[in-house]
Amino acid sequence: KTYNSNKVEVSGLKENTTYYYSYDNGNGYTDPEAYTTKSTNNFNFVFVGDPQIGSSNELKGTDSAEFYNAQSDAVCSDAFNWSATLNAAVEKTGNRASFVVSAGDQIQTTKKKAPNKNAANSEIEYAGYLSPDILKSLPVATSVGNHDADNANYTYHFNTPNSSELGSNGIVGGDYYFTYGNALFMMLNTQDTNVAEHKQFIEKAVAENKDCKWRIVTLHQDIYGSAEHSNEPEITNLRYALTPYFEENDVDVVLTGHDHAY
Repeated sequence: KTYNSNKVEVSGLKENTTYYYSYDNGNGYTDPEAYTTKSTNNFNFVFVGDPQIGSSNELKGTDSAEFYNAQSDAVCSDAFNWSATLNAAVEKTGNRASFVVSAGDQIQTTKKKAPNKNAANSEIEYAGYLSPDILKSLPVATSVGNHDADNANYTYHFNTPNSSELGSNGIVGGDYYFTYGNALFMMLNTQDTNVAEHKQFIEKAVAENKDCKWRIVTLHQDIYGSAEHSNEPEITNLRYALTPYFEENDVDVVLTGHDHAY
C-alpha cells in the first residue's frame, strides 16, 4: 500500500478558543474535529515515556504469519492501553492539559529488527500510537528514542517546529524547540551522541527565547537512571558531557525515558 504524509502549520490561534478542522483523506473531507486552545499563562502538560506500541509482541522479527499476527495483536492491546493512559492522565489535569511531551520510543519495531529490514513494518505501530481519539485534539511533542531512530518512518508522523540539523543522526532529523507561554521546551535527539551539537543547539534556542522564564529539556536516555541502562557507556558519557551544559544554560528540569522505570 502507498501512504501519503501531509503536514500543515496553523498560526494566529487565540487562547481558550475552540476551532474546527477537517481534511481530505482520499475519500472526501472528514467530519469536523474540535480543537480547543488552552491558556498560555497557567497551563498543564502531560509527560510520557516509552509508549512503545507493539512491545508486548514477544516474537522476533521473522517474515512469518506468526510474527505479523502477534504484532497485530500487540498493537491492538498496546494502543488500547495507551489510549486509556492518555485519557487518565488528561483527566488528572482536570481536562486542561495543553499538550503531551514524549521522551521517545513511540513504537517498538526498529528497521534493523523488522522482517527483511523493511521500514514499513513499523507503520501498523504508528497507526496504533496515533489511534486514540484524544489525539485528534491534543498536540504531541515527541523526542527520538532508540526504537524510532533508524527509520525515517518516524518523520512522516510528526511535525516538529524550529527543527535543526544540529543533533541529527541523518535519518530522523535533529533537535527542535517550541515555546508555550513563558516556557522553552528543547527536544534533543540524543541518538546522535555529538554533545557539541546539542550544546550549540541549546545555546541557540536560549538566545532566541530570552523572555522565557522556564527552560525544559527532553531527551530519551535516562542519564541519571536507576535501572539497567544506567551504567552503559553511552549513558554515562551523556551524563558527564551534557549536564554541565544544562547547568550553564540554567535548564530547570530534564525529562527522560528509556529505562521503563521511575
